[in-house]
Amino acid sequence: MTIKIFKLITGEDMITSVKENLTPTPGTYVLDNPAVLVVQRNGDQMGVALAPYAPFIDGDITLNKTAIVSEGNPDQKLANEYNARFGSGIVVAPASALSSAGIIQ
Repeated sequence: MTIKIFKLITGEDMITSVKENLTPTPGTYVLDNPAVLVVQRNGDQMGVALAPYAPFIDGDITLNKTAIVSEGNPDQKLANEYNARFGSGIVVAPASALSSAGIIQ
């Protein structure tokens, strides 16, 4: 599965795992654990919260590609947060963390 960010025609920003090789109809994506990105203000800083998208749907969600304005790949920090909350739980450490631990020289 690949993690993608979609900007929908409704204005929502979504992060989700896309099930590859599983498209029931042409022009669709099959999504696993989609979440909406919610921008929040925390004092002087801005942050991002994740909220389940369509939490009352049981199982996979099919998204028509016509509902997408743009798509892209998340940066590693956001992908890690998504995986920790909704995905596999696997978090990728940045290279700087590995070099400071003496693993990469």
